[in-house]
Amino acid sequence: MAQLAESGSGWRRACQWVTGYDAMNILPKKSWHVRNKDNVARVRRDEAQAREEEKERERRVLLAQQEARTEFLRKKARRQNSLPELEAAEAGAPTPGPVDLFRELLEEGKGVTRGNKEYEEEKRQEKERQEKALGILTYLGQSAAEAQTQPPWYQLPPGRGAPPPGPGPDEKIKQRLDPLREMQKHLKKKRRHSGDVGHSRKGKEGPDKQRPEARPSLDQLRAERLRREATERARAEALLARVRGTAPPEEQPVEMDERRGRYNSQFNPQWARRPANRPQRLRTPGGIGEAAAASRHIKLFIHKYFPK
Repeated sequence: MAQLAESGSGWRRACQWVTGYDAMNILPKKSWHVRNKDNVARVRRDEAQAREEEKERERRVLLAQQEARTEFLRKKARRQNSLPELEAAEAGAPTPGPVDLFRELLEEGKGVTRGNKEYEEEKRQEKERQEKALGILTYLGQSAAEAQTQPPWYQLPPGRGAPPPGPGPDEKIKQRLDPLREMQKHLKKKRRHSGDVGHSRKGKEGPDKQRPEARPSLDQLRAERLRREATERARAEALLARVRGTAPPEEQPVEMDERRGRYNSQFNPQWARRPANRPQRLRTPGGIGEAAAASRHIKLFIHKYFPK
């Protein structure tokens, strides 16, 4: 029974490992276990902290934007309401605002160092001009084109009498429908395929302008390397055979004459019988071959020195 229980528990563990169920309960006592209570709590705490930091960052961004917008509207309202305030001050009407105890002293000019107004105005205008050129100073509702010192090229009026930059639409249509241009394109393709493009370009463009050679592919480089290694290996084997005194295997000469070759055999060409070498009769321009002339000379010699 104990053996059956052990085999059953082992089978259950194997099934759990294969199927994936209860797979994380292998080592629950380890501190690095993913489903440990401490690890789960730490992960949740880190996620909550990250969410709080993201909310705080968004709140700061919105607050900075709101403050900048409010300050901009205040400056704009202050510029617009500057003239009525001066008129009201000249008329003697009380202006709404906080109580100023030193207003009389300021009006009399006592204890106040007055600067050069013209210099300050020029300095302010120069600063405003620089900020406008850099794109820093922009007003509410002002477009990007108005903020630039010079209008963009698409808002400039076309020059009178000046040709437009680049070829016009009529010129493009003429170039596309030109039959001579089509003929030249086909001639270039034909020369490139026939291999005469090098001579034609040398004559037209000169020796300095040469077409760059195409880089060989990896297959070509690999084939050249294998061919070079085979040549070096054959040379080394021939040298070693010469040192040992054994002649290298001679290559069988390829028979070019079909009449002296072996008979055709589709399956076993090495077993095919080779025809016997028969002397061929070579005919001279007169019609008599060398064999016939030799036999005639032999007959004359026998008839002369050995008469019957």
